[in-house]
Amino acid sequence: MAELNKIIKRIMVDTADPHRNTTVRAKQGDKATRCVSVLILDNGKEYEIPADAVLRVNFQKPDGHYCYNTATRDADTNRVLVSLTNQMLAVAGRAECEVEITTPDTSQTLTSAVFVVEIERGLHNEEAIKSADEMTALEETIAKAEQAAADAKTASDKAVEAAGKVKEVHQAAKDAQAAAEAAKTAAQTAQEQAAQSEEKAAAAEQAAARAKEQAEAAKTAAEASESKAAAAGTSAEKSAQEAQAANEKAAAAAANAQTAQKDAEAARTAAQTAQANAQAAENAAKAAEQAAQKAQATAEAAEQEAAKAAQVAATAKTAAEAAQEAAEAAADKAAKAAAVHLGWDADGYFSIIEEDA
Repeated sequence: MAELNKIIKRIMVDTADPHRNTTVRAKQGDKATRCVSVLILDNGKEYEIPADAVLRVNFQKPDGHYCYNTATRDADTNRVLVSLTNQMLAVAGRAECEVEITTPDTSQTLTSAVFVVEIERGLHNEEAIKSADEMTALEETIAKAEQAAADAKTASDKAVEAAGKVKEVHQAAKDAQAAAEAAKTAAQTAQEQAAQSEEKAAAAEQAAARAKEQAEAAKTAAEASESKAAAAGTSAEKSAQEAQAANEKAAAAAANAQTAQKDAEAARTAAQTAQANAQAAENAAKAAEQAAQKAQATAEAAEQEAAKAAQVAATAKTAAEAAQEAAEAAADKAAKAAAVHLGWDADGYFSIIEEDA
């Protein structure tokens, strides 16, 4: 559906010349089609409006009702664009309007000179639109305050949740550190057992070597006895018995040597197994230590996230407080606006007159 082109009236008002008459003409009952582009001057020079300024319009209708609405910046210019709403144009006659510029924290406010809007009577039924006060700027300020409060609560909940996660990660880091210490102790124990096994293996090898030497000595003695028995030809039986006894000792010594050799091999195998176990325990200790370091890093990251969430919560809280102050200031502005009327002042000008409290 095609939209109607908006009619924009461009005017200038000077903050230093409040009695200069500037008149804009409009039609009763028009809706979303008429705008006023206001250039604010200061002693004839263009007033620079800050980029973050809050723009509003105060509008007193011919029947005494007020409109306190939000205004906008006219494109990228230094002008203020005032949209004449259906409620502003509900009553025919002479209406008065002024532009209000406020800092975001409401600490400063500048109001333009008043300009007149002559609303020509329309031919439609005047009862179709009931004239009433309109406060879109106040409603928007209250809505922003409520949204800021909701954002602050959400940020606070996230901060609490992040703090809980930090506590869990800290506990995991402690558990991983304890596991690393236990693995380190197990590795040290395995290394000690491996050292003891190596000592036993060395002792067994020495015993096998001694048994082998004894067997060789017994064999040599037996051979010598046999030679003596054969050469002397005497005491053959005794020599044979001695030789037999020597042979038996040699066989026993050889058996002992074999047993010692097996014990040495078994001890060496046990030493190798213990060494492998020690290496595995040492690897487990390193892995546990790495896991502890990773858990610690995760804990630090979680703490940073918690700090960020807390900062967001503080910022949202500050925004909520500022929005609340703006809402209170706007409400006070609306209350003060309701205490004025149109009339002739002491200088003979037709203007807004404040009533005594």
